Amino acid sequence: MTEDELRHSVAERGFLSPAAADFPEMYRDLAKGYFDMAEEFSRVGQTIAMRAMEAAPDDHRDPVVLATVLLFRTLQSFQGAIVLCERGMATEGRMVLRSCFENSFCLAALVEDAPKLMAAFESDHKHTLKALAKFIAQSDDRMQHLDPKAKKAVRTTASTADQLWGKVRQLALDEVAKGSAYADSYLMYRKLSADASHPSYSSLERFFDRRGGDLWDFTLGPQSTEVLADTINIGCLALAGVLVAFTQFVDDKVGNRDAAHMLTVYARVNDYISAQKSGARADAAS
Repeated sequence: MTEDELRHSVAERGFLSPAAADFPEMYRDLAKGYFDMAEEFSRVGQTIAMRAMEAAPDDHRDPVVLATVLLFRTLQSFQGAIVLCERGMATEGRMVLRSCFENSFCLAALVEDAPKLMAAFESDHKHTLKALAKFIAQSDDRMQHLDPKAKKAVRTTASTADQLWGKVRQLALDEVAKGSAYADSYLMYRKLSADASHPSYSSLERFFDRRGGDLWDFTLGPQSTEVLADTINIGCLALAGVLVAFTQFVDDKVGNRDAAHMLTVYARVNDYISAQKSGARADAAS
């Protein structure tokens, strides 16, 4: 069955169609090199994570524990994105991968100044609690399912947070990113925000089939192998950044060496892609 035939087969039932069960085998065959690279990145990451879990300190507020949890979060998000790509769901995969870049910014910031980032996390937590409490306390209807003790706690937090905590603020990821060694990756983060995560002309364009001029149609179902491969490639870049920053922060020399090796593999794959694209453009021009 061709990609177009599979796409038509899910028109009525979407990605929950039984036909979608054939997608993983098909896409893993069509984009084998990318999926193989993703599997290897994931394997290296899992090995680093398991070693980190064994060595983590007992205090859950220790920066090393925070770094380890950020690594866990990244690995699961990365693996989730690969599963989505197996189903042809590149846009949804990109939504998930956006969080991997967020994690990479935080890990790079930990390397730069751990106490500063820990303080920013604490402030962000208090900001969230205060905002939620004030929003809920604005209306009795929002507290109708709370018992009297819980209602009192919400009202107390809403009325005293400013005095108890002073000025607290939401974690500004743009500031975290731009102040880290991964500042250039913020561009990719913004790209994923615009072309997948948020409603925008770029993200909504994925649901149109442009046929030239004013002709167009809606498009449903899986995306092209090229888009899926590009999504996996972006995911590997995000995971690589996380692995390098994490192993540097916890001084995992073996893991850092393995992460550096994966970056070399990533560079070779992308050099090959660039060469293939250049060759295709040259053939088209001639």
